[in-house]
Amino acid sequence: MCSSDLTWAQCSVSMTYEANEQDDFMEGVWRSLIESGLRLHVYSGDDDSICGPIGTQDWIYRLVAKMGLGEEQAWGAWYYIDDVYGDGQVGGYHARWSNASTDGTDGGATGPRGISFTTVHHAGHEVPMYQPMKGLHVFENYINGTW
Repeated sequence: MCSSDLTWAQCSVSMTYEANEQDDFMEGVWRSLIESGLRLHVYSGDDDSICGPIGTQDWIYRLVAKMGLGEEQAWGAWYYIDDVYGDGQVGGYHARWSNASTDGTDGGATGPRGISFTTVHHAGHEVPMYQPMKGLHVFENYINGTW
């Protein structure tokens, strides 16, 4: 149970959880969100030492396989334009899967329903703090339906 006298801070170490809740897996929650028809996006900094992208990629790939989601976009590099080095810079890697039982529309948002996963090069646990331009690029691609 959380205490009400805690002071908020980024990545607070003051949060405590019940011991029986520490091993709860979130895949069931993600599955129910996908099955409800939402278009979800998970992103991870590739220098994240707290929630490494390999572990995130592992549970996403297992979830996709269990759900039988179709691959919309194969795992591959995504690119951005750098002010110093120009265009064609690798920003990380990305893949997308969709729920074949939906029609791809979700109340005005564009893009297929399902889940996508993106890594961001040279970003730690808090992508927007470490790589704000790339973080914004990832967010914009999710919001506009590219991912």
